[in-house]
Amino acid sequence: MTDKAQPQSKSKVWFITGASTGFGRLLAEEVLNTGGKVIATARKLDQVADLERKYPEGAKAYSLDVTDPAQVISIVAQTTACFSPVDVLVNNAGYGLAGAIEEATEDEFMPVFETNVFGLMRVTRAFLPHFRERRSGHIVNLSSIGGLIGSPGWGFYNATKFAVEGFSEALSAELEPLGIHVTVVEPGPFRTDFLGRSGVEAAQRIPDYDSTAGKTREYFHSQAGKQKGDPARAVKAIIAAVNAPEPPKHLLLGALALTRFRQRLEVWKTELDAWQETTVGADFPEGKPTPPLIPAKGSQQRSDRNRIDPQCPRSRQFRQDQHHLLGSRRRPLCHRDLRPLALLIPLHRRQARKLRRGPRPRHAGHPLRISRPAHTRTRRTRHPNRIS
Repeated sequence: MTDKAQPQSKSKVWFITGASTGFGRLLAEEVLNTGGKVIATARKLDQVADLERKYPEGAKAYSLDVTDPAQVISIVAQTTACFSPVDVLVNNAGYGLAGAIEEATEDEFMPVFETNVFGLMRVTRAFLPHFRERRSGHIVNLSSIGGLIGSPGWGFYNATKFAVEGFSEALSAELEPLGIHVTVVEPGPFRTDFLGRSGVEAAQRIPDYDSTAGKTREYFHSQAGKQKGDPARAVKAIIAAVNAPEPPKHLLLGALALTRFRQRLEVWKTELDAWQETTVGADFPEGKPTPPLIPAKGSQQRSDRNRIDPQCPRSRQFRQDQHHLLGSRRRPLCHRDLRPLALLIPLHRRQARKLRRGPRPRHAGHPLRISRPAHTRTRRTRHPNRIS
């Protein structure tokens, strides 16, 4: 791997997460075989260290856990500072969780989100200043046909990949004016470790879901190594998309993925046509004045005055109660009339007044007690009609 001090090669530099197995491993090897340079990362360094030994001039291996924010920032800073500029970021790290939504526990599905969604976001955000400074770069996010179509038994995995789709589309719209491309890849079933080491099954099993999510569990165990997709051809398609003059924003891989998505589009079209009248009818009618969303000035005050609410200072009942407490205006107010008003003063104002008045005299013997001569002290006498 050439550093910045040496002449930069015209070949692109790829930063790939999850390069230990699956698409990540095959993509790293294909890039290296075609003359490119790869920064391969995985949670365990020994799973990618052989790439550095096999390709000493083109590969560099790092240990990276995308769920560790501090480690992500550190590794990205090292790679962007020590090596030639990174041209392509491939967010490949991720895994699946099979099981019904009710069957999976939070301890099982939250790590899937941490890796598939938040880890992808962390790595992407760490590279964005690097790409913006150069006004070039390409971000490839590995999604799935499960990010476009939900299936029973894959609910939480679908949720993570749907999040990747939305994140990638928004990111593409933000970076396109800066000359940075974003491609989200949606492969169908391929012969990778997705149904093997890269997959997890929910421990709990509920018999009521055997006919739906249970079929996914059977597929999880029976179809590993029998998928029709060729991962070697898939990684070549990803490289071709990155090198294209106009890279695609979405790249479906595999005939099954294309067929399923086209069928879903037909279902959506039929449903949209059937509910078009209801959909359009949710808008304000054309040609009629639109009612204001904010009440006219003064309307809220007028409604408050007529409202019977003893707690509302603007209501009629509140004013009547205060008039009763304060007494008639024809006679002067006394201290008993003003006593209810003290309750209307906010607590923080009453406390502020106490602070301004200073500390009150304490009990006998306290140094702050303000003593008077004994002959000037008067003893309080209890009024005969006073109830204590």
